[in-house]
Amino acid sequence: MSPSIGVTHVPSEGPDNATAFFVGEAPGGEEAARGSPFIGRAGDLLIRYLDRNGANRNSVYLSNLCRYRPPRNKFEALLDTPQLEEGLAELQREIEHVNPNCIIALGSWPLYLLTGMSGKKAGTGILKWRGSRLTSLPRWGSRKVFASMHPSFVLRVWDMNPVFNLDIKHALEDAEYPELRAPKYESHIDPPPDELYDLVHEALDADYISLDIETFPGGRFSCIGFAYRRRDGTDCGVCITLDRPDLTRYVKEIWESDTPKIFQYGTYDTAFMRYFYNWRIGGYYDGMGHDTYVAAASLLPDYPRNLGFLCSIYTRFPYYKEERKLWKEEDDMTSLWEYNIKDIVGTMHVAYAQMGEIGELYE
Repeated sequence: MSPSIGVTHVPSEGPDNATAFFVGEAPGGEEAARGSPFIGRAGDLLIRYLDRNGANRNSVYLSNLCRYRPPRNKFEALLDTPQLEEGLAELQREIEHVNPNCIIALGSWPLYLLTGMSGKKAGTGILKWRGSRLTSLPRWGSRKVFASMHPSFVLRVWDMNPVFNLDIKHALEDAEYPELRAPKYESHIDPPPDELYDLVHEALDADYISLDIETFPGGRFSCIGFAYRRRDGTDCGVCITLDRPDLTRYVKEIWESDTPKIFQYGTYDTAFMRYFYNWRIGGYYDGMGHDTYVAAASLLPDYPRNLGFLCSIYTRFPYYKEERKLWKEEDDMTSLWEYNIKDIVGTMHVAYAQMGEIGELYE
């Protein structure tokens, strides 16, 4: 006989005015035995990081998608069951009643059922989406959702503890207001030459210029992007595509200028452009530039250095790295140009955050 779903209903806990609303999957064995969510080793880990970041168990709302323990603690066994539907209905009523500023989805299934986001299949992808601020599905009132790992996963993958702690810190900060506050920036794709001339010379006057290329096989670049921050604080991104080779001379002026450059693993971009196009980078290898990949090796030596992870740590950009593939699926290169701009602006945000951390090390 296969194991059955538990019969003990484990209710949610928390104040009616909580601004942070945590949602896990379902109760475990100890939670079912004691009738309380997020207790035992996994719950203790969550409460530890709540305490460390200025909150506590009594100041947040703790809930689950389902209120009954699944067989062998496998959430998939709850799919398409009355117990899960009952739990989701309870959760909907609780969210409407509490009206939190931020819902924290702990794990892949809360992420999927609250936002519709996942990896290649439902119930996967939390390591890609963690750290992202998203909008919930209409059923939940189109509210702000912060994605993170479930503490039980962190117990199994202990190296993720510092990342989980940082996620809880960011989630609690986001619980102070209901807005997404997504990054805003100007986007220009193949602007007219007179407009591009102004953008280039505005960029040359900036403190830093972020650069990135997207390449095709055979030594071809599909686009070159540059981003900079204006003196009034506005971020601006420009993408020059393979469709407009007449405009690349403007970008070459930026590439070879002495204005300090920002790259994510610029060794590839600079070597590619020098080998195939004889462009020589300025303001990068002379000690003036900043490489987010290299800086991450010093600031976060035990963690990934890819831009997706760095954006999840240092910026408010939700996960977007798979957007690079959309142009093939949609047969529309515009999505690649837009991705390039998001990449260079995201890299710039990471770089400025890293510079601040490096500066603190020498204070």
